[in-house]
Amino acid sequence: MRIKFNFTPRFGYNLRDKLFDLLNNEDFFKYLSHMVDKEVVMELKPAVKKGTKQALYDYYHGPFMAIAIQAYTQAGYEGMDEVKCDYLLKAEVAKGAMTTPEGEQVYLLDKSKMTKERLIKFVNDCIDHLVINLDVPQENIPDSEMYKNMMNTGRAFKSVRNIKK
Repeated sequence: MRIKFNFTPRFGYNLRDKLFDLLNNEDFFKYLSHMVDKEVVMELKPAVKKGTKQALYDYYHGPFMAIAIQAYTQAGYEGMDEVKCDYLLKAEVAKGAMTTPEGEQVYLLDKSKMTKERLIKFVNDCIDHLVINLDVPQENIPDSEMYKNMMNTGRAFKSVRNIKK
């Protein structure tokens, strides 16, 4: 059994004053009630706010990738996993071309090198690809805002579909 909650130490004279929010946290109390006579490991670390790009990576490699793998599998692709699915999506919507002495060469863009705006466009294009080419209903694709709220990632990032250009 795991639990995750936020706690902010208070300024106070003694330890009880500093831990006031923790001691009065209902989730913490319930957890301790279930773990009576069991060893509990607690990890305390400062909360870190994720940037927009990291939140988009988490969305892309989390709930979106699960839907994409399922869509490609239903379309007849065999042995789909996250790496193959990511490669196919990049081949569809994140490719560029360069001219060499041998002619025009096609290459795939690297997500880590994309700007925030290009990454947002990439994720939107991936969503459009699933809806248009793989017949995934729009309502089956999870909303990035709902995912962000569910995971409590900290800093808000706008819904991928609603970014103003």
